[in-house]
Amino acid sequence: MAWLEEELSTHVPVDDASFPVKGRLEYSRDRLQQTAANEVVYGYWSRAGQYVSRQLFPCDGSNCPA
Repeated sequence: MAWLEEELSTHVPVDDASFPVKGRLEYSRDRLQQTAANEVVYGYWSRAGQYVSRQLFPCDGSNCPA
C-alpha cells in the first residue's frame, strides 16, 4: 500500500477532487483483502498530462512472480 500511495501522490490523478488518493487507497486495501483472486487496476490521466497505469494483486507465496 505504501508503494501505491507514493505512486498516486507522485502522479496525482486529474480527478483527485472527486476520488481522492485517500479514498483510492482505502478502496484498494479493502479490495485486496477480499480474496486472493482480487486485484486492483488503475489507469488514469495525471494532472501532469501523463497516462498512468498501475496494477496490484495479492501474493500469498504460491502465485508470486519470480
